[in-house]
Amino acid sequence: MQLWSQRQVLGAACITIISVVVAACDLGAGPGEPRLDLRMHTDRLEYSLSCDLAVQVALVNVGVQSVYTWSPSFNRRLEIRRNGEWHDLGAWYGIVLGGPRFLVPIPPGDSMVAELPLGSSIIQGPGTYRFAFTVYRDPAQNELLPVALRVSNAFELVD
Repeated sequence: MQLWSQRQVLGAACITIISVVVAACDLGAGPGEPRLDLRMHTDRLEYSLSCDLAVQVALVNVGVQSVYTWSPSFNRRLEIRRNGEWHDLGAWYGIVLGGPRFLVPIPPGDSMVAELPLGSSIIQGPGTYRFAFTVYRDPAQNELLPVALRVSNAFELVD
């Protein structure tokens, strides 16, 4: 049986509260448009660079229409917070050029889980990070979802 630390319980509560607020804002829906609601969260709020192997991030579609993202995973970018602002560090790991890639639908009620290795050279040591994904409203890729729906919660990388 796993016991959660006070920090983990508080972190999970914060993620839940943020998700409720985002859902209440009905992001991504204009008049007459279906409500879009994609929730992106990591499996934990803190990872050890010396002990942990990967960060698991889930994209959960709790809206009423499918959303679309690319696979393999070169659509995932890592961001670091410095002086209160987010800075793009680039793709999480190298892209294999010439390999097939697929536009993957995430239907309502479905999810996609990605495991991102902590051994990447893009990581700039301990700090506060988040992921930004490329997720589209439509299969023709005409319109990205609002940024608030395409970024994960913040998480800490510690030594």
